[in-house]
Amino acid sequence: MAILVTRREMLALLAAATGCLPAGIQPPTRSAEMAITYIGESQAKPDQIDNFRKFLTNRVEPALRASEGCESCRFFQSAEDPTRFIGIEFWSTKDAHRKAAKSIPPQLIQEFMTLVAAPPKGGYFSTLDA
Repeated sequence: MAILVTRREMLALLAAATGCLPAGIQPPTRSAEMAITYIGESQAKPDQIDNFRKFLTNRVEPALRASEGCESCRFFQSAEDPTRFIGIEFWSTKDAHRKAAKSIPPQLIQEFMTLVAAPPKGGYFSTLDA
């Protein structure tokens, strides 16, 4: 299985592993427009688990990856409760995520809501500085 990471993620891994960055590479500085991570949680209806999994992988993930500012996204299903799903999305800015969310077609939102037991929950997270 291949794991795809962005240049930013690779540089962060390199810096964490070695304590330094390659010559000429400056670490990112915090700003209002700093990259942001959105973590969302959804609970599928028990009779819709397979349909929801397919919906996430076939409809949501490709749409997110095609959105301007989406650097990466992954979805996970709970090993303890198969109705629970987590999405982790890496965005260039919070505004990019908000713009992408506003462009979701209403029929896609309606389809999503027929598969879940409750509205999704989520929030924005920033990485901790060492």
